[in-house]
Amino acid sequence: MEFDLLAKSYSKLIYSVIYSLGIDHNIDEYYQVGLIGLWEGSERFNKEKGSFPPFIRTYIRWKLINALKLENSRQIKSISIEDWLHTNPIYTDRPLEKELLLSHFSHLTDLQRRWVILHFYYGLTQEDIADMEQIPSRRVRSWGDLALKKCLLRETNL
Repeated sequence: MEFDLLAKSYSKLIYSVIYSLGIDHNIDEYYQVGLIGLWEGSERFNKEKGSFPPFIRTYIRWKLINALKLENSRQIKSISIEDWLHTNPIYTDRPLEKELLLSHFSHLTDLQRRWVILHFYYGLTQEDIADMEQIPSRRVRSWGDLALKKCLLRETNL
């Protein structure tokens, strides 16, 4: 089957998967990711393992979820802790205490320092931080775990 015809017939499915994932920005870019998923999936499809429509829906969904994860990780890594603290006005009430706390954790990454500030300075739980950052709580937990491990290693080496 020619890909243009395949793309035309599965266009609605791609948009359906995009909207089912709650994607409301860069629709055209995600549609392109969906088309790539359609093309790759059509190449990998094996008739002996099932029918094409459920397979391709799952394959396109997988491609889109991976693209979302990649975009999310790039956005999180692109902002420094200092910029983040200054752009969130609710976190600027005691700047000297924050600066002192941050000076003790200069060996941590920006994400780990962000966790330290939010968890220890503001008393937020990992779930609160995950909700605020709009990321899974297991990612926040990994920031905290790595931050604590680095701090323990640093203390034992001093």
